[in-house]
Amino acid sequence: MTLEPKEIKSTAEGNSLAVGINSEVASCIGVKPEEIEWSHSFLEVIADKTRYGHGFTLKTEKYPQGFVKIAKNKICRAGLRREMTGLHIAKKLGVKTVSLLLSTYLETTSGYGVIFLRRLNHDEGITIPNNEALATAPRELGAIAAKFILRSTGQVVPINLSADEKAALNRNDERNSSPESFWRIWSQQNAEVLKPEFDEIRDRLVSKATLLRIINKAEFDIRPFVDAPVQTGRDFLIHNDMTPNNIGFPHLDKPKEETTLFDFEYAGATDNRFLALCTDLGNYYGRLWPNPAMQEDFILTLLDDSALCPPSERLKMAQAFVVFGTFYMAQFAMSPAHYNHQMSIELLKRLQGNLNKLKDRSVACKLA
Repeated sequence: MTLEPKEIKSTAEGNSLAVGINSEVASCIGVKPEEIEWSHSFLEVIADKTRYGHGFTLKTEKYPQGFVKIAKNKICRAGLRREMTGLHIAKKLGVKTVSLLLSTYLETTSGYGVIFLRRLNHDEGITIPNNEALATAPRELGAIAAKFILRSTGQVVPINLSADEKAALNRNDERNSSPESFWRIWSQQNAEVLKPEFDEIRDRLVSKATLLRIINKAEFDIRPFVDAPVQTGRDFLIHNDMTPNNIGFPHLDKPKEETTLFDFEYAGATDNRFLALCTDLGNYYGRLWPNPAMQEDFILTLLDDSALCPPSERLKMAQAFVVFGTFYMAQFAMSPAHYNHQMSIELLKRLQGNLNKLKDRSVACKLA
């Protein structure tokens, strides 16, 4: 929508600053105020109802169609700075991302953070905006995602980053900031899923004894990777929000199109490559719950891909990502009252089966 002054004022609960902020953002990125088409998130971010505001710019002589993202509070402004840093690092590493129309993070005169990117068009590839779209997505996208993530996350961060770039990267995500924090998250998520109050729901899907056996085996398998000594001064890139809606896929009949990664607002770094991989691959696996076929292709591709690790370790790692992703995501919606409760149901229901599929594929590969 293109916002008229009276519309902004009335829709934003009387916030008369909205018109001025629209002009400030336009001036900041070098377009006219009327050339920005804002979503309602613009009004909500001004009213402190959401974290980020989004808008699109029309094609001009200076720019192609653009995507504007703004933030008001300090934490979200830091997220925008981190997003720009992640995009720059990804480009240095050869990871395909959205193009930058302005290469730096900016702030308006009233303190709103702004970044300006090229808009992605639907004819450039496949995007998965929500779970409804994910449920019907082609299963082949699972394999594409696995290969792409393995060549994006866990890459060594360039050593020639500026002090500001280094400071912008998130090093406080407990899934990967240290072995101690990882094991703390591991214990917390498992304990949440295994709470006695969820026994009746959970036991209809998989027995508690089976879950404990799965947890103990996975913990035994990955402890050497989690607790391994690290090389001082070497960090690995983590996206920290690796989800189906943050990857743009090529059309299956257009193999020359490239896969694209976006939304780097949580981008971080860790000195442990396994924790980087476990965070992003585990999270992506869990988020694939609406599409069992795509989820299956995703994990089997991890097992087959030499970019993951040596063959002798690949089954342990792939199974660990399944276990971590299952418990990490399932913990949030174990209560039947939760709007996303079906996610926990589907993840727990498929856990043993997907672990068996990985084991069967591994055995078949050894026999081949």
